[in-house]
Amino acid sequence: MSTTQENVSSVTAFLNAMSTSDVEGVKALASDGFEYWVAGRTPLSGTSNLAQLTAAMPEFGKAFPNGLRISMTGTTAEHRRVAVEAEGSGITADGKTYENVYHFLFIFDDAGKIAKVREYMDTAHIMETFGQ
Repeated sequence: MSTTQENVSSVTAFLNAMSTSDVEGVKALASDGFEYWVAGRTPLSGTSNLAQLTAAMPEFGKAFPNGLRISMTGTTAEHRRVAVEAEGSGITADGKTYENVYHFLFIFDDAGKIAKVREYMDTAHIMETFGQ
């Protein structure tokens, strides 16, 4: 079992990998039964497994050709859970400014791998920015 500090380090690495569409980085941190859930009623909302998430990551990279910077503004960690407040910013492929706020909940398995992620954000901003 990993320590709380190791879990926070894994979360930081995971968010960095997501920001740069680093598929291998995400895979290295995720458990076999990984699930990623996104709040809301957008095309991105719902639950994805690791294969679905990593298959979508190249499209995410196209949407943000220079990456999406995710800055952690606060963390709370206890046992196998890490809660993160974050801000995301980037320029979309069509030149729009994207700035959103997030809350993530990461849950780790016994081996210290990320088993589940729950993502909450301003879904109206997603719809306004991407027009979907």
